Amino acid sequence: MVLLVENENSLGELLLEVLNEACISAHLVLTAQDAYDFIGSNGAIDLVITDLHMGQMSGAELFQKVERTIPVKSRPKYWIISTGSLPCDIQGAEWLDNFEEILYKPFPLEKIVEVAKKYSK
Repeated sequence: MVLLVENENSLGELLLEVLNEACISAHLVLTAQDAYDFIGSNGAIDLVITDLHMGQMSGAELFQKVERTIPVKSRPKYWIISTGSLPCDIQGAEWLDNFEEILYKPFPLEKIVEVAKKYSK
């Protein structure tokens, strides 16, 4: 299963629709806290695709919170971050190594299907 964390509802709904049309099981949440709660109660998440910049908690902070507080066997296997930032704006960030890939917005819709197939069952 793929967990989408996207605070822009219309974009999240579009990405969810694209994944569902590609027969990829996915769930959408709009905040990092909702993602954290979902991860804590659903141990079968293969991939998290999370927005970097969100309200209360960033995608990088979400990853760190999951790593600190969720048992290893219940954690998602793979993490991808999506961002509207320029590559030079996040270059060298200490959290970058925690993510398998970075999706720079705007990205082609086919790209989300490609990475979901690559990292999820």
